[in-house]
Amino acid sequence: MTCNATDPVEVFVTVTQRVGKGVAAGSGFASFGCTGGGQDVVVRVTANPSGKAFVRGKAVVEAEVFGCGRRGCGSETDSETVELRR
Repeated sequence: MTCNATDPVEVFVTVTQRVGKGVAAGSGFASFGCTGGGQDVVVRVTANPSGKAFVRGKAVVEAEVFGCGRRGCGSETDSETVELRR
């Protein structure tokens, strides 16, 4: 991602996956400083203990990024289907 916020940026990620007749779901959070250029951000997501575990296969990942700069605050969201490998 690329960001130009002056304060730390917050990223919230949720993952959902159909597992058999149920659903595995979990979320994660990270906070980091922007470099003004492209950077990789890792957010660890663990399945909710009261539900199913994640398995290899397709899952839907939704992410929201929130940050503030000199001219105000803003957020962006994205949703993608990904392939879980572990």
